[in-house]
Amino acid sequence: MQDVALDLLGRHPIAPSLGLASIALLVLSLALFFWQKRFSLKSTVLADSATSLLKTSTTGAAAPSAEKSRVAFLYGTQTGTAERFAKQLKSDLQQQYADTHEFVVEDVEDYEHEELFPKEKLVFLFVATYGDGDPTDSAIKFNKWLTETAKAATEDDGPQLLTGVKFSVFGLGNKQYEHFAAMGKRVNDCMLQLGAQEVCPRGDGDDDEDIDEDFEKWKEQLLSKVEDQKLFGGEATHSSTETKAISLPAFEIQVLQPGASDTLNPHMMASGNGTTAQSPYLGRVTTARELHKPDSERSCYHVELDMTGSAASYEAGDHVGIYVENEPDIVGRVCRLLQHSPDTVLHFKHPPGNPDRLAPCPAGNVTLRTAVAQWTDVLSPMRKAAFVKFAECGKDVQGAEGERLRRLAGPDGKQEFAGYIQQPQRCLLEVMEAFPSVHPPLGIFFGCIAPRLQPRFYSLSSGPGPNPKSLHVTCAVVNDITPTGRTHKGVGSTWLAGMKPDDKMPSFVRRSTFRLPRQLDVPIVMIGPGTGLAPFRGFLQQRAWLQKKSGKELGPAHLFFGCRKRDHDFIYEEELESYASNGVISHLHLAFSRAGPEKDYVQHKLKEQADEIWALIKPEAKGHVYVCGDAKQMAKDVHRELVEMARLACGGSASDGEAAVQKLVDSGRYQRDVW
Repeated sequence: MQDVALDLLGRHPIAPSLGLASIALLVLSLALFFWQKRFSLKSTVLADSATSLLKTSTTGAAAPSAEKSRVAFLYGTQTGTAERFAKQLKSDLQQQYADTHEFVVEDVEDYEHEELFPKEKLVFLFVATYGDGDPTDSAIKFNKWLTETAKAATEDDGPQLLTGVKFSVFGLGNKQYEHFAAMGKRVNDCMLQLGAQEVCPRGDGDDDEDIDEDFEKWKEQLLSKVEDQKLFGGEATHSSTETKAISLPAFEIQVLQPGASDTLNPHMMASGNGTTAQSPYLGRVTTARELHKPDSERSCYHVELDMTGSAASYEAGDHVGIYVENEPDIVGRVCRLLQHSPDTVLHFKHPPGNPDRLAPCPAGNVTLRTAVAQWTDVLSPMRKAAFVKFAECGKDVQGAEGERLRRLAGPDGKQEFAGYIQQPQRCLLEVMEAFPSVHPPLGIFFGCIAPRLQPRFYSLSSGPGPNPKSLHVTCAVVNDITPTGRTHKGVGSTWLAGMKPDDKMPSFVRRSTFRLPRQLDVPIVMIGPGTGLAPFRGFLQQRAWLQKKSGKELGPAHLFFGCRKRDHDFIYEEELESYASNGVISHLHLAFSRAGPEKDYVQHKLKEQADEIWALIKPEAKGHVYVCGDAKQMAKDVHRELVEMARLACGGSASDGEAAVQKLVDSGRYQRDVW
């Protein structure tokens, strides 16, 4: 209290004129005020500036309430889905138990790992898997700390540091990958090894099917366990029959008139060093060209990005993440639905304390056109949580439109919602156009309805030796018809195809485990149809550069490449033929699926060369095999062929063949970069 009084005296303009008696009287008055404030049931409204200042200062002087138990929601995400689920569970529990518990949502990247065992008593973890079993960028350090701590405790029979901690894990992944939801399984196992107690069995969400439905089923099971175990110490604040208030996280946005600001930021994200997703570098496009030939009905683009001036470096096989933009037509349609001119100038601010952990605000002012183009994912299938928030913005809409909106958002409309949104994968833009009477405020639209537009990842098709600061991207342009009849142009591929020299792209390098052997003489087998060729182009560039630099002999290199027709979509044809002629590729195997009466794929070519290939890669040999491309079909077909190849070689059963191939995986000699 003394500090408060001195602070008031130091800042208030009447302080210099007060005598000691007056000061003592003021301090006594303050003490009496605080005492009355603490024990009275009603607050007194203070109107003048001096008493208003006193009211502001009493916050720190009030008697502290009973300490609330802490509940942590930790997430490791690559696309934002794990974060969304963490916040959704936190919101559901907070509405019930906010009076007795403190709820904290935090990215594992920002979390002080060592605080887990002394601080947390109840923790929910939402962890996504990147690629085929890797942690997401933000979870790399957390994964390393947790696995090493669990390993040390297991090997040394050390103390179980998480004894007394209760937890549950929801893992996110894609079943097209061999190591589905591997991070969720790993985190769950480590928590148990360290003595933590599982509240509810781990949940797994499959992004290839309906990950939201997977989450809802797990959440229902979890909430039942929470209630049965009375983890929150008693009855919920709200009964199950009460209507819960819907939280609508929102930015504070000041809307200015077109031309109201002379300093507009053309990018929502500031240029960084290019080494992380949080610090992309504005790379400059130096080359953008079509790779398919004129007769092809499809399109594939080659783009080169100059990163001179960044701190980014890479190895052959790494990925580049690029923050792409929605095309102008899409942006215009969204702006019209939001009832603002695209040239309207916006200034973003967080609400006090940023309780919903909204994304960092852009520096300075941006136009609505820039915000919609660079920040909003309006073409991906709309999620139920976003639809509920959208419906809340239209709760006063009358007539058939309003009635249907509320039904779809409510518990009784679950099946109708699935048929209207989930099964046809209807996007946010389609929903906004179907309910034109709903006009979300801009703060809510950017805060919780429109998901953030996530970076697109591409396997680098360049080698760092000859191209240390130039990142090459090989991208097939997506142009499909959705189940709703909408022509869907891939956001990333359409944007890349529109690039011109000197255009800027916010980009960063993401490390991969897809690596060439250290020794140049080690045999390699590369299997990559279509744009799956991308990392192998980088491999070949690097091999040629290393050979020239060292003068050493190269080991055998088999490349299996496939496309539809040689005269349509044989990308980098001249380069590959040149590598084959100078020995960088020792054997070039080509499969053209639509050049004859029967389909011819890379797995068929692999089968034709089975004896020679297995001799190079069998467990007792030293060769490496790499697969890049489609996970749903091609990678599975190639894997089956490798297993059959192994089975025939050892004369055993299918399980014997699988075991032999697994040895390659375990030794790091069978690597996949699939999607």
